[in-house]
Amino acid sequence: MAHIVGMSLYCLLGAFQFSPALRGRRVWHRRTGRVLIPAGMIGALASIALAVFFSGPAEAFALAIVRIVFAVPMLVFLVLATRAIVHHRFDAHAAWMTRAYAIAVTGGTQALVLIVWSIVGGETSIVSETWLVAVGFVINSLVAEGIIRRRVGGRARRVAEPLGQPTSPSAL
Repeated sequence: MAHIVGMSLYCLLGAFQFSPALRGRRVWHRRTGRVLIPAGMIGALASIALAVFFSGPAEAFALAIVRIVFAVPMLVFLVLATRAIVHHRFDAHAAWMTRAYAIAVTGGTQALVLIVWSIVGGETSIVSETWLVAVGFVINSLVAEGIIRRRVGGRARRVAEPLGQPTSPSAL
């Protein structure tokens, strides 16, 4: 229950935290964040507990390990995001939250990867399912890193450019 409630709240409300319009409303963003970070931590901790106290078939144990391998970093990312916001390091906070959110919403990516695999390769075994779940986590993590780098790169260019100058050669 803790995993379902924590992750559902974190994933649904968390999506709105990335909206520039809502993020600009600092009161809303802060209040929601004070609910979301604990919800995400509860969801990640529950995910770890589910995997640690795994009681399924022995061949599915590797899948439980894959989930631990990504739930632990999600928890760490939430702690680092909290630490960053306490120290008013807003860019670092945004980056850590983006990473944590990418892991949290991997269920949808995993479903898509499993569907594509089933269409192309047929039925999945527990071994292929384990690899495909890991692929979903990796895809989301890579997309998150791309978003973070694009965000940081855009800020660096804006800061480095003199006022009134075009932002790209094509603008000339």
